[in-house]
Amino acid sequence: MTDPQQRREALEQLSREQEQLQNRARELAQRLSRQRNEEAANQMRRASRSMAQAREQMEQGQGDRAQQEQEDALDRLDDAQEQIARARREAEERLEREQQARMAEIVKGLRERQEGLNTESERILNVVKQKRDWDRVLQKSLIDLSDSQEALSREVRGLIDKQFKEDKVITHAVGDAADAMIEVEETIKQMREDGFRFEQLDEDKSAVQSPQKLALRRLDQLLDALKPDPRQARNQRQQRQRQQGEGGEGGEGGGGGGGGGDGVPALAELKLLRSLQADLNERTEEFSKKYPDAQNLTDPQKSRLDKLRRTQADLAALLDEMSQPGDPEPPAGPDPRDKAGPSQRDKSEGKN
Repeated sequence: MTDPQQRREALEQLSREQEQLQNRARELAQRLSRQRNEEAANQMRRASRSMAQAREQMEQGQGDRAQQEQEDALDRLDDAQEQIARARREAEERLEREQQARMAEIVKGLRERQEGLNTESERILNVVKQKRDWDRVLQKSLIDLSDSQEALSREVRGLIDKQFKEDKVITHAVGDAADAMIEVEETIKQMREDGFRFEQLDEDKSAVQSPQKLALRRLDQLLDALKPDPRQARNQRQQRQRQQGEGGEGGEGGGGGGGGGDGVPALAELKLLRSLQADLNERTEEFSKKYPDAQNLTDPQKSRLDKLRRTQADLAALLDEMSQPGDPEPPAGPDPRDKAGPSQRDKSEGKN
């Protein structure tokens, strides 16, 4: 622009626009300060000062110096954006840990109640063995235990919709625990229909306590998976540092694939899946040692083997689902070419 008057008018117009941006930056700095994001607020204040200096340079007709201040303001805005993204990630990770802790407390309470029922069934059955008879008091005690076990199964199953609806591995473990509790209730119902026969005590004891132990084991496995893992927090920090070093804003926590719902990270589900697989391995090995001749199994033994096979298929399907890639995320962070201005960015894009 060669006409001095036109140049002055253009700089005055740019100065007014710069003042508007400066006021906006000041407002954002105040809002960030109220949100206790002081690092980002400080970057916004620096950007505002650079904008003010750029406006003054424009008013004095010094366009080149104004451009330098504008570049500095752009750098400060980029820094503020990174600080805001970092604060958001840290807040999300903190919320995730808090949600896990609340879930763990709920599971812990249910686990303690199941342990109490296991202890009570052991007491009842031992007294029966000592008396060599099912008297009316012992019968009522076992029936009451059955009612408590059925009520607990409803609460445990309710966790699926309330807490773990999107967490497939946890849903599987919770479902196992609830099914085992119902099996206890059905066994005691059958004992009652059979008239509480003392000669079947050993068989009935196994039928009651085996699913009780399974239910407790599943709750223990779930509780262990929900425990905070110091390595997870450390890995997340290291990942953020690497991403910041590369100039990106980083991921949004959680960690890919089909695992992990709203409150449970994929690592917790993977930890639980491994525990379920290890448990299945032990039960399969125990069955193979106890019944080495697979061609001569009784119907109940075949049923147990079939259940082991179905469980293995379920775990394999869960692993496949967790291995599915998540939806690709759009690239985050500012385009570094923006600092060069529209004309240079257009030239860069024109080369592609």
